[in-house]
Amino acid sequence: MKRYVFSAVFCLVAGAAFAGTWETSGFRTANGQLVRVGMTKAEVRVDAGTPADKGKTQVKNGSGSGKRSGGEVWTYRGSDGIYSVSFIGDRVARIDVAPFR
Repeated sequence: MKRYVFSAVFCLVAGAAFAGTWETSGFRTANGQLVRVGMTKAEVRVDAGTPADKGKTQVKNGSGSGKRSGGEVWTYRGSDGIYSVSFIGDRVARIDVAPFR
């Protein structure tokens, strides 16, 4: 029984360790503010400051919906990785994290 539990835990930890990027619902900025899905561009700019990069892209509408729409992505450098904040219209639709490696 212990061996099966150990194997299951190892698979979960190993999977997370090797994950390239993942989606999150929010992140803390350097000044302690919380940027989260649903915020407006103005709120994100006030809380997180000027992004390191801005670009137009095809943004996935929400988690797993499969629908795509034209949007904008702002990139921020955090203490543990790069955060890509995707907007559809004026609202944050998705936040992806790429860890430092």
